[in-house]
Amino acid sequence: MRKLAEQFLALAEKQGMTGPLLIADRIMGISLLCTGDIAHCRAHFDRAIGLYDPTEHRSLAVRFGHDARVALLSYRSWALWMLGYPEAAIADAERALKDAREIVKRLPSRTR
Repeated sequence: MRKLAEQFLALAEKQGMTGPLLIADRIMGISLLCTGDIAHCRAHFDRAIGLYDPTEHRSLAVRFGHDARVALLSYRSWALWMLGYPEAAIADAERALKDAREIVKRLPSRTR
C-alpha cells in the first residue's frame, strides 16, 4: 500500500498540479495512518489541506462522492487524536462537519 502511495505521489509531484498532489498526499497520509506512522501521516494531511482551494477542488466532490477537504479533516482528526491532541482533533472533526453541511446546503434540492 505504501509503495503504491509513494508511486502516486512521485507521479503527482512530476505533474505539479494541485489536484493530483492533493489526492496523492491524502493517499500517502492514509497509507501512513493505517501502517502506524502517525507523525508522518499528519504532515501529508497538513500539506493536502494547504493545497485545497474550494474554487478549484470543490467540484471534485461530484466526481468522487466526497469533498477532499472534508475527508482530509476527518482523517487528520484521527491522527491528531492518536498523537495526543484531542482539542485539535475535535476542532478538525467539527470543521469537517461544518464544511460538509455547507456543501449539502448548496446542492440542488433534487440531489439531496
